[in-house]
Amino acid sequence: MIDHHGRQPTLQAEFVDIRPDIGSCTTQLLGYQRLCEAPMNADLATAAAYAILSETQDLDRETTRSDREAFIRLFPLVRLRILGRIRHPARERVYYKTIARAMRRVMLSRNTCICHIGKIYAPEAVSEVADFLVAMERISWCLASGLYDGSMVLSIRTTDPDAQAQQVMKTILAQLGKGGGHGMIAGGALPCKDLDEYRKVADTLTGRFLNNLSRKGKENLHPLLGADEEDQ
Repeated sequence: MIDHHGRQPTLQAEFVDIRPDIGSCTTQLLGYQRLCEAPMNADLATAAAYAILSETQDLDRETTRSDREAFIRLFPLVRLRILGRIRHPARERVYYKTIARAMRRVMLSRNTCICHIGKIYAPEAVSEVADFLVAMERISWCLASGLYDGSMVLSIRTTDPDAQAQQVMKTILAQLGKGGGHGMIAGGALPCKDLDEYRKVADTLTGRFLNNLSRKGKENLHPLLGADEEDQ
């Protein structure tokens, strides 16, 4: 088991290397590669560079010296044109439809953002929306969710480097599902058969999420877009 998320109590494996103090699992694997003096070609270097950049949000989120050094060692071999295509691929129209639906469902409260998208085309759409929304001005916490193939998928993002997003995720999913993560990011899932159940669970998770942030006073959610803005 190789990971940089916190170790789960039920984990059983013959080999365990868990390092919560680094930003990317790829950095760990590159360490093994150097110790074994295994060859590194341009294709592998390009893929590894993308993995580090995507996991650390361009070396800005939970990045350590080890992550930066690993990326610098890779860079001379990276095929920049291919890396650019990987980072900015052509997208199907369903992607933009999902983003449009998500924007209409964004709710804000102080420095918190919540977006229950509904049906999604792929599980990773939830984390993409969460990453996109947490970059909003004055937003420091974001919860996003979506319904995919009988499961409600969740992502939490925060800009607070001292936060424990994984604990927030585990708390709001208590007795409903499972989740994990570390520091500034977390993910989770729970069984959910249809949109009716999804909407009910979404309301429960929204309440738990806001309560867990321990804010003073009642949180009054309001939509990012007003009715007049949607029509423009």
